[in-house]
Amino acid sequence: MILFDIETTGLNPVRDKVLTVQLKHDGKIVMWKLWEENDETKIIEKFFDYIKNSNEKIVGYNISRFDVNFLLARMLMNKKLTDNLLKLVDSKNWVELTEFQKNNHGLDNWLKELSIPRKSPVTGRHIPTLFELKQYDKIVEHAIDDLVVCEEIIKKLNLKI
Repeated sequence: MILFDIETTGLNPVRDKVLTVQLKHDGKIVMWKLWEENDETKIIEKFFDYIKNSNEKIVGYNISRFDVNFLLARMLMNKKLTDNLLKLVDSKNWVELTEFQKNNHGLDNWLKELSIPRKSPVTGRHIPTLFELKQYDKIVEHAIDDLVVCEEIIKKLNLKI
């Protein structure tokens, strides 16, 4: 299983950018950061290169409705979307954690219902401001926390993924 998430400057892939693409795989966090690469398409491509040869399920919260579509839209906006990339995305086994949620009132509400605490006080709404202020460590803290809480949801619900 590969846990997957992204952080962005907003919700609109036409004007907003991908700041991080992160995953947790075999107990290790891997994160590609815009402020280190200075090229949004490179961090997206590195993620897709990472999963290219994997047959493992790729799991996350709202990934099929937001994260994957945002990445593809950004590749399109940057004129880097290819048929091969679309085929790769179609070939993967994406597991949407929202499918296991009784009501879709957001991740934080679900965490409260499941009594799963967050370690980071940062929310997704803070990310654009933190990026402008170059407080990258707080973005990383939030990104890792998102992966960890998704892993905790899987454990708490005893999901066999």
